Amino acid sequence: MDFSLLFGKRPEEIVKIFEAKGYVISGNWTEVWEAAHARAFTVANISRLDVFQDIHNAVGDLLVRGKNPETIAQELQTVLEKKGYWGKGLVPNEDGTFDKKINARRVNTILETNRTQAYNAAEDKRQWAIRDLKPFLMYKHNHTGTAVHPRQSHLALDGLIFRQDDPFWDTNTPQNGWHCHCGRIALSQRDIDREGFAHMMRDSAGCLRDEMVTLSGGNQYKVTRYTDPVTGKSMAPDPGFNYNPGRARFQPQLDHYEPHVARAYVQGVLTGPEFKMSYKAAQKLASDNMHLPLMDIRRMAGQTKYPVAVLPADLMQAVGAKTAVVQLSEDTLVKQAVKRTGQDFGLEDYWRVQAVLGSTDVVVQEGDL
Repeated sequence: MDFSLLFGKRPEEIVKIFEAKGYVISGNWTEVWEAAHARAFTVANISRLDVFQDIHNAVGDLLVRGKNPETIAQELQTVLEKKGYWGKGLVPNEDGTFDKKINARRVNTILETNRTQAYNAAEDKRQWAIRDLKPFLMYKHNHTGTAVHPRQSHLALDGLIFRQDDPFWDTNTPQNGWHCHCGRIALSQRDIDREGFAHMMRDSAGCLRDEMVTLSGGNQYKVTRYTDPVTGKSMAPDPGFNYNPGRARFQPQLDHYEPHVARAYVQGVLTGPEFKMSYKAAQKLASDNMHLPLMDIRRMAGQTKYPVAVLPADLMQAVGAKTAVVQLSEDTLVKQAVKRTGQDFGLEDYWRVQAVLGSTDVVVQEGDL
C-alpha cells in the first residue's frame, strides 16, 4: 500500500468512496457501528449540523482536494474557535444535551481514520477485481512503516496468507483498530511458490470465534477472534473495526446488526448521492415516458434495491415479516414517480419512512378493510 497516494493526490476510487457516503449525526461513536461507518460519515458527540459540515469538509479537503493535513487542522481550528467548539470540554445545546469540543488530537484521529478506511475500501475493491490472477492476500503488519508502538496481536498475523474469499477477511481486514497501519498484499500461486511462502498459507475454517467485548458504559459489542492453528496466537479487531471497509459498503446483512446500527446505515444510504441519483433517474424516466404503459416504463429501470427502513420487532411480528429490512427497488421508484406525478412528494419523504414505521399505532393488513 502506497500511503503517499493519500497526500497531494486524488486516487479516483478513494474519492468515489468518500463522496458516496451519506451522513449520520450521532452521540457516542458506537451508535454508528462497523458496517454503518462504511456507508455513512459520522462524528461522535456533534449534533450541530454546521459544525458537523465543517468537519466533513475538512475530510473532503484531505481526500478529494489533496490538502496537507496540518493546513486542514489549522483552518478547522480557526473555524471552530469562532463557534466555541475548539479545545476541551463540552458545549451546551438548546435541548439540554452537550456536544464534545474538537481538539487537535481528535482532528488527527478523524482525518487518519477516514483516509485510511477510504484507502482500504478502495484497495479491497482493486484486489478483489484481480482475484482470478491473484487469489490470495497476505496480511502485512505495519505496512506503512510508520507504527511507533506495534500491537503484538497484529504482529502475530504478519505474513499469514488466506484466499481472498476466506471469511477471515470479512472481519479482519485492516484497519483493525484506531491508528492501525496494517495492510494486505495480493499474491498469485506463482508468487507464493517463488518466495517460499507456502508455510504461511492458512484456512480460517474452525479458527474464527465471535466474542463479546464490554466497553465503558457497560455496552457489549461483538468482535471476531482468529486463533492461528500453527502458532496458537490470536487476534481480534478492536470494537468498531470488526468489518471489511470495502465489502461492507455494498451488501451488509442488516438483519444481523443491532437495530440502531442498521437504521444508521439506512440513513447513510438514503442521504447519500447514490440514492439521490437513482431518485432523479426515476423521475426523469417517468416524465420522459408518460405516453407508455406503466409496465413498459418499469422494465427500463435498474435492478438496484435500497434499504429504506428497519422494522421494529413488534411491527415485524404483526405483519409476519421474515426480515426487518424494508427494501425499495429502482423499478418501484419509477412506479411511484409515475403515480405521484403532480403530487407534493419528494426525495425527503423517503427519509421519513423509518420515522413513520417507528411510530405505528395500528396495523391493518391489506384486505382487512
